[in-house]
Amino acid sequence: MTMTRIEAHGTTQRGEGVSVELVLDVTCEQGCGGRGMVPHPLWVEFNRADELITSEQGIAHALGAEHRAWERAWWRERGYPVTVDVGFDHGLPPTEVPCDVCEGRGRILTATGRELAAFIQRTQAQG
Repeated sequence: MTMTRIEAHGTTQRGEGVSVELVLDVTCEQGCGGRGMVPHPLWVEFNRADELITSEQGIAHALGAEHRAWERAWWRERGYPVTVDVGFDHGLPPTEVPCDVCEGRGRILTATGRELAAFIQRTQAQG
């Protein structure tokens, strides 16, 4: 995981040099929960539609040829020319994509400028 490092250099009121390194490495809670990946939006949409059909028509239908034909048609309508039963490695999009919030790192910087300034002031006061 990527660590975010912020360095601050300055001088205390007594003229002493101060160097601060603040490391902020916070789990991405808004998007991926720290995994760096989120479900692909098309797979989320497909799974919802599939669950709806299965709940309406039963599990036997979900296992039948008619349902597999529906799956292929669903993906074709979205630009994926599926010719075999839906599954992995058949030209479908990946099931997960990098999180937009943390850009796939799983970690984010959450401190504001005000928080950083307060930290630096506290550190300088101690020096």
